[in-house]
Amino acid sequence: MAKKSQAKDAALAETMLRDLESLKQEGSGAYPPKLAELARLSGQSPSDEQVQKAANKKTFTAKAVVIEKVNKKPSLDSPVYIKGDEPKPDEKLAQRMLLVLESQRRLGTEAYPPLLRRIAELCELEASNTRVTKAASHSVFQGGPLLPPRPRISPISTPQSSSERMLIEQYQRFSALC
Repeated sequence: MAKKSQAKDAALAETMLRDLESLKQEGSGAYPPKLAELARLSGQSPSDEQVQKAANKKTFTAKAVVIEKVNKKPSLDSPVYIKGDEPKPDEKLAQRMLLVLESQRRLGTEAYPPLLRRIAELCELEASNTRVTKAASHSVFQGGPLLPPRPRISPISTPQSSSERMLIEQYQRFSALC
């Protein structure tokens, strides 16, 4: 009975590997799939335990990488990459930090800009200062600065003094730059 189960796990591993390679070649945006999605593509209806066993088979791990693990078992919600395609740890952290930074920006001026350490905390990571700094200097952040949202100023009907006019002109020049 155990040999039959191992044979099923090995067959599932090979099928998932073939499906993973075909998803990559299609280039349809479905790559990298989550482990559970990849198992569903096999046409079988394996249990979660069978999927995790298949993902741990040498035939599968020799060519594919499941990024996230839970209790040393592949996570069903983890993306699966063909070896060599997986993001580097700093790149992955940088992508998560950028998402957090963008969400903080949407919250407004009280939450933005956050400190770098706060961004790492919001990513729910226990990363070292060195790793956080490396991730922040990654090319993911080089795409352009994230500017704070424009301040909302109520329109002024008629400026009373020259200093008010000067402030309005400075604000208009600043707004034109953003």
